[in-house]
Amino acid sequence: MRHILLTIAVAAGLAVLITPHPSHIPPQAITAETSEIRVVGQLGGDTNAVLVQGNYAYIGVGPRLVILNIANPADPIVVGQGDPLPDMVEGIALSGNYAYVAKFSGLHILDVADPSAPVEVGSYDTPYMASDVVVVGDYAYVADGEDGLRVINVADPSAPTEVGAYDTPGNAQGVAAAGNYVYIADGNAGLHVIDVTDPANPTPVGLYDSPGDANDVTLSGSYAYLADGSSGVQIVNISTPSAPNPVGTYSITALNSYAYDLVVAGGIAYVAAGDYAGVCIGDISTPASPTHLGCYNTPGDAKSVALAAGGGHAFVADGDSGLRAVNVTDPANPTEVGKYELFAHFQHDRLFPTDPLSQVFATEVTATTDYQSVLAFSVGCHSGLNVPDDAFPSPQTGTDWAQAFLRQGATFIGNTGYGYGDSDLIAYSERLMADFAQALGHWHGGQPQTVGNALLQAKQNYYNSAAGGGLSTYDEKVIGQATLYGLPMMRISVPNTTTVGGNSLTGQSPAHQAAQVFTTAVNLTFDYVTHTVEGLGTYYALADQTDVHVSGGRPVLPRTGVNVHQDDAVAHGVLWVGGSFTDVTNFDPVVSRVVTDQLYVETEPLYPTETWYPLQMGAINRFLTIGGQSREKLIVVPAQFQASTPASPTSGVQRLYDSLQFQVYHAPFTSTDFIAPSIWQVQALSTTQSLQFRVEVEDDSGMIQRTVVLYRPLTGQSRHTWSRVELAYDAASGWAVGSGLPPATPIEYIVQAVDPAGNVALALDHGQPFRRTTDATLVFLPLVLKQ
Repeated sequence: MRHILLTIAVAAGLAVLITPHPSHIPPQAITAETSEIRVVGQLGGDTNAVLVQGNYAYIGVGPRLVILNIANPADPIVVGQGDPLPDMVEGIALSGNYAYVAKFSGLHILDVADPSAPVEVGSYDTPYMASDVVVVGDYAYVADGEDGLRVINVADPSAPTEVGAYDTPGNAQGVAAAGNYVYIADGNAGLHVIDVTDPANPTPVGLYDSPGDANDVTLSGSYAYLADGSSGVQIVNISTPSAPNPVGTYSITALNSYAYDLVVAGGIAYVAAGDYAGVCIGDISTPASPTHLGCYNTPGDAKSVALAAGGGHAFVADGDSGLRAVNVTDPANPTEVGKYELFAHFQHDRLFPTDPLSQVFATEVTATTDYQSVLAFSVGCHSGLNVPDDAFPSPQTGTDWAQAFLRQGATFIGNTGYGYGDSDLIAYSERLMADFAQALGHWHGGQPQTVGNALLQAKQNYYNSAAGGGLSTYDEKVIGQATLYGLPMMRISVPNTTTVGGNSLTGQSPAHQAAQVFTTAVNLTFDYVTHTVEGLGTYYALADQTDVHVSGGRPVLPRTGVNVHQDDAVAHGVLWVGGSFTDVTNFDPVVSRVVTDQLYVETEPLYPTETWYPLQMGAINRFLTIGGQSREKLIVVPAQFQASTPASPTSGVQRLYDSLQFQVYHAPFTSTDFIAPSIWQVQALSTTQSLQFRVEVEDDSGMIQRTVVLYRPLTGQSRHTWSRVELAYDAASGWAVGSGLPPATPIEYIVQAVDPAGNVALALDHGQPFRRTTDATLVFLPLVLKQ
């Protein structure tokens, strides 16, 4: 049985994957048991967690645990590393011969008795996203984000089982334990003390509502020390666990510091203080009056810190800058003395895993390794740039990655230009490759997926998930640059498969045509979860989905998609017919930062636009495949943002819809009219009896099927609900007219028009709803959005 290579690398934050390709032509000979997939290598990744014991530092490097010998802090040396695990390493604990690793995928247990060969022996998938762990006796206590504390029996490390849980009100980020009590750093809900005398029934006994965001907690004597985000370190007396009492605050003086993690020893606190402050040191020997001693601003984003035996060196998990060794013998002047970092940057013929002097060339892909049945794919910049050999003076510079892999029988996917990502989210090229990996697990007709069809599905899903007006030049490059080298009909079998389409879109060639235009109703309700990116702001996602709308330089918003395909017809437009919402004021959104291996925007962009974004919340995405299949999706962004001022940081109103109602217009497959009508004027006229709307609208067909005014009162109980008025269209005059509201009602409203083919136009007042607040006659020359 052939072992298939899976390698993960990171190119300036963008992942490079080499994943299994177990089969060759003929495809009919392939079964799910053709090959065994085994992870055998990984390179690079952010370092977000560190733990030191003796002469060893245990760190996360991307998705794996790496063990370093730090006897000489100036020269950390890799001793061993485990296989890549799902997700990033977020927290590490040691107990006996085992390392307990908290990852968003849950708890993973590795045998580290031999530091040169750590091996996973067991795991437990927690219900949310594990971020920290502490082990006492036979129990691992896991901080599991929005699902609070999870108590896991690890008496048998190969078969961990959950025995108890307590769902804290906040977002459990850090955990510590002493005696019969577990202490949870619970985000904006502060510090929670939980009695675990009976592990099956954790019981809350105490609470301290800290002023910031509690990210981590450590214990020393009668005190709990809370890394409290922008509020520094909170010192809490826990001599009576049921009544935790704050006694002092270590306020870090460094600009824009943010306390993520800390360790306390000898009356000194060492704090991982983020990307602006690095590691900061405070004297806490007098808990009621701590004093700041000094900071060393590490080059990356300091997320975790550990102290070497003897206290002379702090080791900082510094995000994309790896591990930094800092001499802290003079706390007022800490200095860096060593580092372990691993980056990568692609060129067509090489990558730089650490620095330009440590290059890996494509010519190193040789026959000495078996690359048959290997699929390699990358989001690295220019990793898929195929160059002519005669344009370069030597075989080394003339051999590109695609050429090198294909010479040895592999199949390769890479970018011919820059790969794009987001500084804080999975987006752009990263998302395309994530969709591709998911599509590999989708079987067709009882057979494993083909490489070409998986890439096709990923690109189609990427395109068809763009919100209205959201397909940018970045997105066009992402789709166009990901290039397949090799045979697209090659099939791949992965362990977790499905026959459900996943990213693929349903649709079929019409056998016969619909006779006329018809509508289908789409009524949606929404629940949200919040995600805070420290130092940047907050964004909302739908409670049952991970997908969000990301567009460079704009606020991150929730997003969902609904398959609206109807046999024998094509969706032409969508009419918004109602909905209700709530407004969140003084909201600081996360504004997307586009990154490549040549570009990283350290500061968050401003978004001072004082109009609602996006302009329309529902849009139809459609395309026709080569096989004549119609693919149609209603993409909904059920939230809008409006900046209040052009000041920094961006702040404004986040509008969140709890319900939206749409009507999708479907036309016969043979209809060739996809041009929406034109809205020329919008008028709100007061009569003695009612408020009358008049809309001048026309279409190339000479007819308008429907004109709708969607309005909401500006005062009263119904001000958060949109209602509609249908207008009557007169083809001779070109005006649609309707009424129904009291003449003095202050409202804001929008106008939509539908032509006979089902195309929909939306009219706004330069990005805002129209407003009618007086009895005066108002005439608007609107901004019109056409689908």
